[in-house]
Amino acid sequence: MEYRGPDDDFRSFSKWSIRKITFIAILIAISVAFFLIVFQLMPIVSLPAYKISIIGLPIKITGFIFGPVIGAFVGLVSDLFSFALVPTYYNFYFTIAAMLDGIIPGMISWVFLRLIRFLFGGKFRDTLITEKIEKILKKIDKLSLDAVDNQKNIRKLENKVISLYVAQNSKHKLAKRTSVLMNINMFACISVLVTVIMLVTYIVGYKVDNVTIQKGIVPNRIALIIMMVSGYLAMLVFILIARFKLNSKLYLIIVPIVVFSALIELFNVPILSFAEKQSIETSNSEGSLFVYMFQHIILSPVKIWGNMFIIFFTYKIIAPSIYKNRNITY
Repeated sequence: MEYRGPDDDFRSFSKWSIRKITFIAILIAISVAFFLIVFQLMPIVSLPAYKISIIGLPIKITGFIFGPVIGAFVGLVSDLFSFALVPTYYNFYFTIAAMLDGIIPGMISWVFLRLIRFLFGGKFRDTLITEKIEKILKKIDKLSLDAVDNQKNIRKLENKVISLYVAQNSKHKLAKRTSVLMNINMFACISVLVTVIMLVTYIVGYKVDNVTIQKGIVPNRIALIIMMVSGYLAMLVFILIARFKLNSKLYLIIVPIVVFSALIELFNVPILSFAEKQSIETSNSEGSLFVYMFQHIILSPVKIWGNMFIIFFTYKIIAPSIYKNRNITY
């Protein structure tokens, strides 16, 4: 299965071109314009914590397609532009959260769509086979200088080259590679989700004191843990079912989207909460960081699934236009 997507050269920041700059500028414009439209309908989204959720969608798509460096740049510019157009209170941690919306998808894209695909999708094996064939062909060239005496050896080497070509292009092998690649993606995704679930359970279950829990909207510790991990658990079930229900092309795209959706929520909730705490509190008003996290935690399952599906379907629409004729240098 040949992949038509990101570059295979493992660069996290590939060469700029007019075409690429144009796409990036369009995505920045979409991010800011989308925020302004939603702001007209719901002014509450001008608050930075909500604004990040709105402008974050194009930023995540940009990072996923173009990599972490460009994703971070788009996050930075989008946040500053949106703040300039609709100023409220500002904290640099809000900008960091916006940049993470581009960095994390870019890193996950690099790992899943390039590294794992290269190592387990057959390309690495094909590279080794190609090198082996080239060495054998060089041996044949040397033996051909005395073809009469080396006829038997030449024939053996030629048969070996043929068998290597057959092994490299066998339909059975290609199908097996796809299956292995899907399994690796599934196990990697499950590992990330289980780690996140265990981390959240440990922090809320053992590190947060009862007084802080009682101040929250959900005063029961067990209920709070269930609420916080419900989105991740649903993702876990979805990934397991999708492995056998979705075709390989869709599955290999949706897995990294699931992973970065989970990780972004894990990182951005405390960052946004800390930024709000610093921006809103006065010297006479101090509260626990965890209290500020409640408003994000309540909506986490919805945000995770909403982001995941919106990004997936948007990516399916945008990516073909970006990857089409991607070798054009202008």
